[in-house]
Amino acid sequence: MVTCTAKAPLAWGKLLRRERKRGIKVVAVTQRPAEADKTCLSQAALIRTGALGREADRASMAKEMNVNATLLTDLIPLDWIEFHRSDLSVLKGNLEKKEIEIIR
Repeated sequence: MVTCTAKAPLAWGKLLRRERKRGIKVVAVTQRPAEADKTCLSQAALIRTGALGREADRASMAKEMNVNATLLTDLIPLDWIEFHRSDLSVLKGNLEKKEIEIIR
């Protein structure tokens, strides 16, 4: 499904708001987080991002993940940052090195 930055389309929004309660797993992908569906981001149990080229995208993801934007600015290709909403933990890793660092 393709969605926009405004309010989620009716069926998509309904799915996003009820998915965890009903045991449904939704995987959403975006190249432009600053333009991503806000319902999708606010309902996400886990958010993972790699290096982002645009400052607006880094600022948007930093806000959503409750981290300092410089943490995202410092990412290089194959680095990632992961935010877990359940316990507010943040992990950092690299796909090639397979090392994981606990940020908080």
